[in-house]
Amino acid sequence: MGESGALYGSAGGTIFELTPPASPGNPWTETTIGTEPYLAGPQAGLVIGAGGVLYGTTLTGGNYRHGSVFEFAPPGTPGGAWTQTDIYSFYESPSVVGISPYATQLIGKNGVLYGTSTDGGTSGLGTVFVLLPPAAAGRPWTVRVLQDFTDASGGQPQGALIAVNGALYARPLSAGLRIREQCSS
Repeated sequence: MGESGALYGSAGGTIFELTPPASPGNPWTETTIGTEPYLAGPQAGLVIGAGGVLYGTTLTGGNYRHGSVFEFAPPGTPGGAWTQTDIYSFYESPSVVGISPYATQLIGKNGVLYGTSTDGGTSGLGTVFVLLPPAAAGRPWTVRVLQDFTDASGGQPQGALIAVNGALYARPLSAGLRIREQCSS
């Protein structure tokens, strides 16, 4: 939920905003704030970061069509256009970071994004990754793998990560897993 009480979501390649009514009982107002051509059939929700920036993932978007993490920055002036930027594109070869991000991301302190990929990684069973914002505007985000799933640890995470007392938890397809990374959320 945004500062004004607005709700944000995605469906069929469209990013939308639902604004609450001025008077109780009146309908909410839906506004399309952007489109993401590779977001058709989205699997994950959006998260809101500092300044009202929305972050999300695509399963097949990005430069290499193996998924992406994107941001939608709100307009500088009321009624202006939102700005969409792919901040990371997953690639298949080498697929150490993984491909096909499936679940909603988790946002931590200082805009750090935590997420999962359902495929790729060194075992082909997905990963838990962290994206660190650039130190200076215009620089790329930095990606790091926190967990590379193997048969022993489940694999192919389907649900969103959660943070409890500074630890990250993931739900792989076949078992639960505690990630040994301290989350800064």
